[in-house]
Amino acid sequence: MTEEATPTPDEVAAAQDTTSGSASEDVEVWTTAKKETRDVARWIATAMAAIGTVVFGAGPLTGSFSDITWTRVVVVIVGAVVGIAGLGTAIRLLADILAPTSVSLSELPKSFSDRITANPTDYFFDGSETVEHFTEAWTTRRKVERRMRDAVQRAKEDVAAADAAFKDAQPSQAVERKKELDSSQEALRAAENALADSKAWLEKYQARGRAIAAQGSFEKVRDTFHSKATWILVAAGAAALGGIAYVGALQAGEDEVADPTAAEPQLAEATFMSHEFVDAVGISRCLDESRVVVLKHGGQGTEAEPWDIETLPTTGCRASRFNATMDVVAIVTLEPQVSEVNITGGVVRDVTPLMLTTMSDRTSRVGDTVKLELVVDGSANLVYNDGNTLPPGLTIDRKTGEIEGSPTKAQRTAYDVAITITDVEQRIQGIVEFQWTIGD
Repeated sequence: MTEEATPTPDEVAAAQDTTSGSASEDVEVWTTAKKETRDVARWIATAMAAIGTVVFGAGPLTGSFSDITWTRVVVVIVGAVVGIAGLGTAIRLLADILAPTSVSLSELPKSFSDRITANPTDYFFDGSETVEHFTEAWTTRRKVERRMRDAVQRAKEDVAAADAAFKDAQPSQAVERKKELDSSQEALRAAENALADSKAWLEKYQARGRAIAAQGSFEKVRDTFHSKATWILVAAGAAALGGIAYVGALQAGEDEVADPTAAEPQLAEATFMSHEFVDAVGISRCLDESRVVVLKHGGQGTEAEPWDIETLPTTGCRASRFNATMDVVAIVTLEPQVSEVNITGGVVRDVTPLMLTTMSDRTSRVGDTVKLELVVDGSANLVYNDGNTLPPGLTIDRKTGEIEGSPTKAQRTAYDVAITITDVEQRIQGIVEFQWTIGD
């Protein structure tokens, strides 16, 4: 097909009978397919960003920082770096798919161009065998359409000149000028018909070219998705592993199983080997030949996990809690033996030696007459000491354990009462704890 080619009557009929409807539908189909592919990439990127925000943003708010160690710190940092890097890489790769794409016929993906060459009749209506041939034919049609447009313009000018000549003609020339005018008008109609036919062909080329370009644009987005899919999966896997390590390290403190023996404080005998340490923690008045009965709340006695020790309130010794290691104190856990402690108003379980026990909380008013007796069955020569924990106005008989008096001072919060029971050698036989509320 050359630049001088003009459409034949059969070609014109074919162009008019074959509308651009199917080509327009193809454009819509491929445009929709490309949009759906990019929507999938957009959804994946949004989901990954949301999950990353929850994992790496909310992790520190929900994590446990108890018993934090350098190992956990390193795992948290490495996990965060790997996870965030993997997440960022995956989102960046997905962003390449989301980037706007516009493909011309000269920029079609090679795989798609090869498919067209293998089956040209599936794509071209004019006998073209390659995209290059189709583009050349399309260019020729554009040139023909421009030539037809110029021809129409010249024909209009000829008609105008013939009309003017006819109007100015002498009577003897009128017939001749009229024939010239009719001939010019006939030539104008032929040129206008040829222009309309050329436009019909050009519109068909344009519709088919847009359809092929739309499919090529979809193929390019799909090829980009496929080429990056492996790396997206690798980056997503790295993000997942980093997130698991990050959250796992943050939650490690919560997942550790507690030592069942440390669920409750244990009574133990502590022997201190450093007078300087005893003076530093202020418990020198609590010792009997460097020894004292304590509550052991936990620990292993090492520098990393020192013992958590609490002295018990006795005469001249206030309760004190501190940490100590095995280089300054030796700890011997005392095994309890069960016995009964009778308390006026009820019976509670106690253990001998050295076990903390409780009784029902009590309520009194200022000025009430109070009389409450604590007696340990089968034992004698015991000493009862409240360590100044009884409400003001109440006292305890150190030999009988009888509490009596009239409360003199009310307060909003209850008084925390702790009564220590020791033998004559100041060895603790039991501790009774309860709360006493004094109202007006």
